[in-house]
Amino acid sequence: MAPITKQRKQCSQCWVHTRTEWSVLSKTGVAKIDATRRSVQYRPGESIFHQHEQPHGIYCLESGHLLLRHFDSFGEQTNFQVVKYGETLGWRSFFAERPHAATAIALSRCDVCFVPGSVINECIAREPALARAFLKTIALDRGPSEALMLRSPRLPVRVRFIYLLLYLRSRCANHTRRGMLVYDLPLQRRDIASMIGIRNETLSRVIRELQREKLARFEGRQIMVPDPEKLFGVIGVKLPEEDL
Repeated sequence: MAPITKQRKQCSQCWVHTRTEWSVLSKTGVAKIDATRRSVQYRPGESIFHQHEQPHGIYCLESGHLLLRHFDSFGEQTNFQVVKYGETLGWRSFFAERPHAATAIALSRCDVCFVPGSVINECIAREPALARAFLKTIALDRGPSEALMLRSPRLPVRVRFIYLLLYLRSRCANHTRRGMLVYDLPLQRRDIASMIGIRNETLSRVIRELQREKLARFEGRQIMVPDPEKLFGVIGVKLPEEDL
């Protein structure tokens, strides 16, 4: 089944607008985006763009989660980034004028807006604030370097998995009033294993270890961390007090 083209609403009225780079645009700039963008709903497993395709613009995720997956020359896949609602994607390839280095796949039902490159270039030429907003995004994004750390064979598997939970904390986890950290993962276990470069059986062993030590509890795709400070203390990370 093909992705569903949605009825468009104004960009400025989108609930994630203030989280995106487009929020720095003037009313005229936003109107230009509104007049040309395309809004599409994707089902789980459908691709937004494919590796090696030429970029023709930038995508903005209104709802859901996406997974960036890279395929090497032998056909082996590496999952290296989860994109959440309110984030843009495809900008690295667009600004570099190079083919996409990964395939973007919907992990859940996703609403995605596509902004054509010609409009982006026009807005940047008229409003330099948009260029500065994307420069900030580029500077803060660790990109493939984060994936390399998560898959580093120099790090014990247990450490890699806890680093992955730290990375996913801002994307699919919430703190309860009792201080517990609860994850609702959009990822299947095989995707998690791929992100840290291990086999499914190895991941299952690590999960059993963490449960036995009462550092985390696993129920399907939900993970409950009763003491986040203790869990992330294993890898030497101290969370800000406001996050505890």
